[in-house]
Amino acid sequence: YGTPGVFPLEKTFTFSYGGGSIAYDSDENPVVQMVEEKTNVHVEWVPIENDEKRNILFSSDDYPDSSGSTGRWQALIGSLLAEGVIRDLNPYLGQGYTPNFDAIIKEYPGSYGYMLNPSGQLPAMPHFRMQESSFLEQNYAINRKWLDALGLEKPTTTEELKQVLIAFRDGDPNGNGKKDEIPLTYSGRTSQLRDTCFYGIFGAPIKEPFVIKNGKVTFAGLHPGFKAYVKYFADLYSEGLIDLEASTQTAQDLYAKIDNPNGNTIGWTAVWGNFWDIKQYPNRSEFEPMPPPQVPGGPKPEMWLHPGFRAIKNMWFMTDKNPNPELIMAWTDLFYTLEMTVQTSFGLIGEGVEMVNGRWQAIPHPEDLEWGAKNAWPRAEGPGIRTNDDFQNRLTLDPVAQTQADVFYEYYADYVAEEQWNRPELSADETTESKQLQTDIFKVWHESQARWITGKGDMDAEWDEYVKKLEGMNVARYIEIAQAAQDRFLAAG
Repeated sequence: YGTPGVFPLEKTFTFSYGGGSIAYDSDENPVVQMVEEKTNVHVEWVPIENDEKRNILFSSDDYPDSSGSTGRWQALIGSLLAEGVIRDLNPYLGQGYTPNFDAIIKEYPGSYGYMLNPSGQLPAMPHFRMQESSFLEQNYAINRKWLDALGLEKPTTTEELKQVLIAFRDGDPNGNGKKDEIPLTYSGRTSQLRDTCFYGIFGAPIKEPFVIKNGKVTFAGLHPGFKAYVKYFADLYSEGLIDLEASTQTAQDLYAKIDNPNGNTIGWTAVWGNFWDIKQYPNRSEFEPMPPPQVPGGPKPEMWLHPGFRAIKNMWFMTDKNPNPELIMAWTDLFYTLEMTVQTSFGLIGEGVEMVNGRWQAIPHPEDLEWGAKNAWPRAEGPGIRTNDDFQNRLTLDPVAQTQADVFYEYYADYVAEEQWNRPELSADETTESKQLQTDIFKVWHESQARWITGKGDMDAEWDEYVKKLEGMNVARYIEIAQAAQDRFLAAG
């Protein structure tokens, strides 16, 4: 095929590509046709409609040369790599086959480190969707309508927040003459909305159980921010300011209290980014975002970003059946440009996407709701890149995503923690051991927190015993496993 990465080829090269449920003939897809004309590489599509089909396919000897996948395929990809069914892609980087991808990982070394497995191998190529605003997992919404009804300003400190919540409790801000207002709530059963979203206010930015400072891993349940959080929430609970259903309710339960056609009953809560769909959920127009309140004399609040902003891992891999891996790596590399990504996502330039005032935007096709499935890359799985700078300066977002981005930059960007737990991948043995340790550790952590916040125990009096219990459950080893993974991540990046 001549110089690596130079297309189109003189002769057609054909390889098989696994994809999701392929509803329409891919050979008639205009984006697929465009890529083939550009490269003279022909794709034979292998539908993978569900996990059962996937498992059967890769248990047989009839699997494709490469496959699109999803981030949820990590365990399978790890086992297939160990079996030699799929290839480590690292040897093909920096060899002239992948100039676009090489430039990306040079500019974003943390993204590269995040994609590697514990052995330093690259099992699969990612899709880069580096929109930080869509990966923030601690958004706060306060009821502006209630603030205005009571003549209050948006709180900026935890002390001011407490006084606002008391006013919400006592002042009948919804004006219905009933004491049905819930000052504060969250969803204890939904990871993006549970009480750990509030830890960052006290200097412990987490969703998962680790806080990183100066490269050192601390278990969140032993962090000073955890103690400060418990004491503050225990005080709020004693004042009757926290929803009694918060720890057991789902996101649907929480949002039902907000979207109730008889009137919203919530004053302040943690929300997910798509909360700001005001057109579909008019009650939410009562709310405004607010930055994390400052603890008087305490550390600056910090926010946690889901590490998917670095890369959405495991989106395309290559198997040992591929007869020409260098060529297909070069073919794959073509997808790592913004111009190609917007076309694979929305359709060809002029048909599915267009440039308006210096920004790419999707062309709506309301008359054909299935237009995208027929005319964009099948299932939109596989390589691609949109950087944070692209989202800010070169892409026009849909209204909800744009609101989410505006909220992020106005209220939260300044609070994103410089060091975060990026979920570096554990080895199989580490995963097994960590999960075994985590079961008992989490039980003590969560049960102690609940008991202390609800006043059924005294944290100060019980703290030493709590620490001894965790030590007896080998929390030190649990932290050690996470530290080793964090060290690998930092070394790779």
